[in-house]
Amino acid sequence: PPSRASSMSSMSSWMSAYAGQIRLTLSRLSPRRRRRPSFAGSWVCTATWGLEEFLRDAGFSWAQRLAASKAPWPSWEFEKDGDTFVFTNRTAFGVSREEFKANSAEYTTSNLAGQTTKCRASWDGETLLHEREASEGRFVERRTIDAEGNLQFVLQSVGRDLDISWGRTFKRK
Repeated sequence: PPSRASSMSSMSSWMSAYAGQIRLTLSRLSPRRRRRPSFAGSWVCTATWGLEEFLRDAGFSWAQRLAASKAPWPSWEFEKDGDTFVFTNRTAFGVSREEFKANSAEYTTSNLAGQTTKCRASWDGETLLHEREASEGRFVERRTIDAEGNLQFVLQSVGRDLDISWGRTFKRK
């Protein structure tokens, strides 16, 4: 029969090989090695949820909420070069264009009403995050591509007593 030392050596070799396989698997799952989704292209909105409640809880007037609820849904376009983006938002109220780099560097943009917003864009795994600070408050936007290939957008209020959010689903054109 094999000696105890031989059995221990064999088990140690097996455990070492198994540990190496685990490290390799984990490294492939590591966020820094995950392939980031491509938002590049044109997107059309197919669903909106929670907007009326969000606007009401955020203190928007009845007239502003009515205008937002009756407006046609937007279409989006993303141009992408590495972590540099050009985002175009086409709405019933006009077209806005935002250029940014998803590297956590602060930048400033203006909305269609001319109000400025301080922003930071970054990646959280496969999610494109935007932190925004404007006169209306602080917000975080999250954009992901779901299993069906749809772009999921969620905007959440940050630093308020209320935990309010709303979102949209977009389909690639």
